Amino acid sequence: MTYLSIILFWAIPPIIPQLAFGADTLWHQRKLLAWTILPMGLYLSFADSLAITSGTWRINPAQSTGLFIGRLPLEEAVFFFVTVTMVSFGVTLLLAKESQSRWMELKKAFKRFSARMSDD
Repeated sequence: MTYLSIILFWAIPPIIPQLAFGADTLWHQRKLLAWTILPMGLYLSFADSLAITSGTWRINPAQSTGLFIGRLPLEEAVFFFVTVTMVSFGVTLLLAKESQSRWMELKKAFKRFSARMSDD
């Protein structure tokens, strides 16, 4: 469980602000995101499975869940899917038109907050 815990500890913090910033945008783009995340996550998982099977690298059984998808440890698949998810969410939010106005509002709010803090 160590490796899986580390993956989730590493991946969840960037995903939470992405969802807070634009869950509605991501939901609106859910088909595009699914068509990005699924094939890329499967491809990377397949490539990793080949590398593990060929002996290119190994997963320490003491650090693993012991759960497998074929020959691929579950935590490896989770790693690839959350990585692709973070990147896909980020690019989608970056390119979305509604993100531009939200970003400007956040900048204004931060400036107001900073000005109040410096006045105190």
